[in-house]
Amino acid sequence: MKKQNIFNIAIVTVALILVIIIGLYYLQTEHDSLTFSGPNIYRAVYAWEIMNEQGYEVNINFEGEWTDNNKPAKGTGIVLHGAEGAFLILYEDKEISVGGPTSGKEHIQAVSIILEPAHKSVVKIGLEPQRSESLENFIQTIESLSDAISDNIYTIGLEGDIMMDSETLLKPTIIQELDNILKGDNSITFYETGLRFSLKNANLADLAEIRDMFLLNEIQISNVATSRLVIINRLEDYPKKTELELVQCLPGETKTYSLRIIKKPIQ
Repeated sequence: MKKQNIFNIAIVTVALILVIIIGLYYLQTEHDSLTFSGPNIYRAVYAWEIMNEQGYEVNINFEGEWTDNNKPAKGTGIVLHGAEGAFLILYEDKEISVGGPTSGKEHIQAVSIILEPAHKSVVKIGLEPQRSESLENFIQTIESLSDAISDNIYTIGLEGDIMMDSETLLKPTIIQELDNILKGDNSITFYETGLRFSLKNANLADLAEIRDMFLLNEIQISNVATSRLVIINRLEDYPKKTELELVQCLPGETKTYSLRIIKKPIQ
């Protein structure tokens, strides 16, 4: 009888050890590969927040069910925002939300999530306050700075405040159009004779779309002024020059307060 009890205890002990080893293995795998199970979506959001802060654009691969009909859901989207155990993503040109397997309010109940940076590296340029006569001139200035440091730009992001004066009396109805273009954590303050954009991680392409929308609606922007800006150059490859060498590539009149290369999204 004692031998049988000892044998049973040994089996249970081995089983517990195996469970712990397997659990630690998957925990380490999640940490190393940015692969997360649905119940660990809070850790996935935290990982995205770090990558977003570094300037990376992040793709999300999800697998689970649609909340409204319990049909299988599997796909890839671009993360727009993450908070409180859920992601807001751009999926097939629509904004949808992804939550954990017990979520009831998100569009997707995910059982697995994989985060992937959409590009190789980031070069952040801290730019002193700028002034331009028009939005078009401002966009060209930012593009020329990015072109000076690399010829393999994936996208250009912006962080900071941009104030625009308008020669045309503005109507509040344009706010919704602007919100639809900017998305994410960016915000807009409306004045009858101007606008203030508070950008967290917007794309320069969004500003170009706003410029086109202004032209279409015959809105004349006469002046653009900024706070300190961070230009987020997302590169398809790793920069071949050092930070000091990249600073020296910028036009001589450029006033910067920092330049930083980020080669890996998360460690």
